[in-house]
Amino acid sequence: MSTGDTTTSTPAGWYTDPSDGTRSRQWDGTAWTDLVRPGRTASGRPALTDGFFRLGTTVQVLLVVTGVASGLTGIVSVWAYQLLSGWADDPSRVDEDLAGRLDVLVALLSLARYGLFAATGIAFVTWQYRAYCSDRVDPRMLRRGSGWAVAGWVVPVVSFWFPRRSMLDLWRGSRATRGLPPDDLPYTRFDTWWGTWLTMTVLGYLSDRVAQRPETLGTVSTVRALAVSEALSAAAGIAAVVAAALAVGVVRGITETLRRPVTSSPLPALDTTGQHG
Repeated sequence: MSTGDTTTSTPAGWYTDPSDGTRSRQWDGTAWTDLVRPGRTASGRPALTDGFFRLGTTVQVLLVVTGVASGLTGIVSVWAYQLLSGWADDPSRVDEDLAGRLDVLVALLSLARYGLFAATGIAFVTWQYRAYCSDRVDPRMLRRGSGWAVAGWVVPVVSFWFPRRSMLDLWRGSRATRGLPPDDLPYTRFDTWWGTWLTMTVLGYLSDRVAQRPETLGTVSTVRALAVSEALSAAAGIAAVVAAALAVGVVRGITETLRRPVTSSPLPALDTTGQHG
C-alpha cells in the first residue's frame, strides 16, 4: 500500500475504520494495525456503533406505529364529531350511555397516543444527539452545539424552528464527510415535514383548549364546543400521520447516509488482503 506524504504526515492514533465505520482502528503513523475498538476517534468525536443504526431502525418503527395510532385517533374523532354535531342540533337525541363509552374510548386512545409520542420522542432525540456528536458528521456544518439538538425541542419559542435547522445541518454534515452534494435531499422534504409537525402541534393545542371551555355555557353550547374540539383533533390526527411518514423518510435518509464510508479521511483504505504495509 502506498504511503505518500499525505499519509505519513498523519499522526498515529485511533481513526474511523475504513472497512467498518461503526468502529475505530489504530493507525501507527505509517499503516493500519489489527487493533480495533468502538469509541472515540482521533477527532475526539464518538464513533458510531451498530447500536446507533439499530436505534435508527427503532425510531422508524416507532414513527410508523405512532402514525397508525394517530390515524385511529383521527377516525374516532371524526365519528365523535358527527355524533356531537347531531346532538347539538337535537339535544333530545343525546345517548348518555354511548357518550360515556365514547369518552372512555377517546381517553384510552389519547393515553396510548401520548405514550407512543413520549417513547418516540425519546428515541428520536437520542438518535439525533448521537448522530450530531459523531465523527461521521462534519462539525463545520453544524450551526449550533450538540446541546441544542435536544434543548431545541423543548425550549419555548425557539422550538418552532431550531429542530428543523439542526436536522438540516445534520443532513448536510453527514454528506460533507462523504464528498456528497449537500442538497441531494430536497429542502422541501424538511420544510413539509416540519410544517405538518407544527400544524399537528397547533391543532392539538387548540383542540385541548376548546374542550376545556367551562360547562356553564349550557348544554347545547357545550356539546357544540366539544364537537369543534373533535374536529380539530381529527385534523391534528391527519397532520400527525403525514408528519410521521415524512419523518420516517428523513430519519432513513440520514441513517443510510451515515452508513456509507467516510471519504474525507487523509488515510489510505484498509488493505483487506491483510497486508497493511
